[in-house]
Amino acid sequence: MSVRDLEHKQEASNELRESERRFSEMLSNVALISMMLDRQANIEYCNDYLLNLTGWRREEVLGRSFLELFLPLDLPRGASRRLYSDARKLSRGLASRERHPHTLRRAAANPLE
Repeated sequence: MSVRDLEHKQEASNELRESERRFSEMLSNVALISMMLDRQANIEYCNDYLLNLTGWRREEVLGRSFLELFLPLDLPRGASRRLYSDARKLSRGLASRERHPHTLRRAAANPLE
């Protein structure tokens, strides 16, 4: 590897770190709930706004399943299973960058149907 290649690699690495820092700062300061999930819908990141709304501590949220934490337990019989299943399919589709417009529309309209 040449010195020029190493310089470009270092510059790209620095730019990526700065971009991640700005992104993290933006998510931390926005007055909206902000979360990042892994492919299994476990929470990898949450901002202070969510913590302030819920009263939870970050360590109580990180690593927990978004679906288990936020799906209501008192849904009509079968609705929670369908909703959980649809949400899992949606999270897998989004994680793999596949588009499922029919799932998104149905979930937005009424997830219990």
